[in-house]
Amino acid sequence: MAKVIPSYVHELLRDLRELTTRQFIYEDPWYGYVPMDDAPTEYQIGPPVPFADLGRRDKADVIDSFISWDHYHEKGLDWRDKAAIENNALDGKPPQKWLEGTSFLDPSLRAQRREELIQETFELSRQIGFAHFLAENFDRPDPALVRLNPEERKAFLRQWWDGASERMYASYLEQVAGMSDEVLARNKETYQEVLTELGENLPGHLGDKSARHRLEAAESPGKELALSPTTVHFHGFECEVEQRTYTNGRTALVLVDTKDREEVAIATVNLPEAPLKAGEVFIKDYSENEGMLAALEKAGIVQATGETVRSGFVEVRVAKVLSPTHTRGRQDDRDKARADESIVEKTPTNPMPGARDAYRQMLAEAASATPERDKDIER
Repeated sequence: MAKVIPSYVHELLRDLRELTTRQFIYEDPWYGYVPMDDAPTEYQIGPPVPFADLGRRDKADVIDSFISWDHYHEKGLDWRDKAAIENNALDGKPPQKWLEGTSFLDPSLRAQRREELIQETFELSRQIGFAHFLAENFDRPDPALVRLNPEERKAFLRQWWDGASERMYASYLEQVAGMSDEVLARNKETYQEVLTELGENLPGHLGDKSARHRLEAAESPGKELALSPTTVHFHGFECEVEQRTYTNGRTALVLVDTKDREEVAIATVNLPEAPLKAGEVFIKDYSENEGMLAALEKAGIVQATGETVRSGFVEVRVAKVLSPTHTRGRQDDRDKARADESIVEKTPTNPMPGARDAYRQMLAEAASATPERDKDIER
């Protein structure tokens, strides 16, 4: 890996050279030595002193006070590189050696620091993503959730979220592959600000619905939450339902993300040998689709008939389609109604696509286990 020294580092070295070539004068116990500008003020005493003649502690105070370290940290300067540069200057090394011991001259160290920065931003973004995921799913009438008390429900959702961490991280690595360390550092600052803003507004604190409302209100500023009957909340995604057709003529229901129009899940399963009445569907309400029937019923899309059909090791639920669903390619006003960005979407890198990729991977794995059932949907 070639040595690539960021422009902000050259700027820092220039500032440091200018500072260390100045004269300094003692002002008072509060400020210590300060750069000598013109004539001494009434608060300044003693003769001007070159930087090289200052004691080590005074040199450190001068460098800490008169270099805009916050500016360079925002640019991506790691605190360990800052310490190495400062110590080199304090040791009296010439400017051309101030970068010794930093990641800027050590490719392996630079790669390690970048990896650490990526991991830090990922974990911060994942916390934001979980706040969003929790708000979407905390009150979902999933059979696996309704029997749990608030703390157990939060723990259950947290377990699912953490279980998808590796897949989320793989997706996140793709998102940040082309980002500079400077952009990653800015993202880190932004994520920290978002988490501070969320604070105790995180949902799930003993089922605090008002906290959920505050988070949801922050996601859609200036708008009331008014969901269409055909909007389905499923595993953290807001979806519309598209009605498609299996090759044998039976109805297939597919959940599509309202934001990017990509598939989230296939809600139905095709069992050609099993009898089915007109207007009815087989709902896949198990494995990665657990909770699907409850989500569709809550949205008024289907109603369970109470009948089931045995398929392998599972009982497949039968439901009647109640609500007109979208045909593939149809658009409505809700596509434009999502123009307001959420507090999560305002962050430089939205962590939610990682969760979506993880979930879609789960769908793909499930589909590969039962390829004959879903492959014949006409898309």
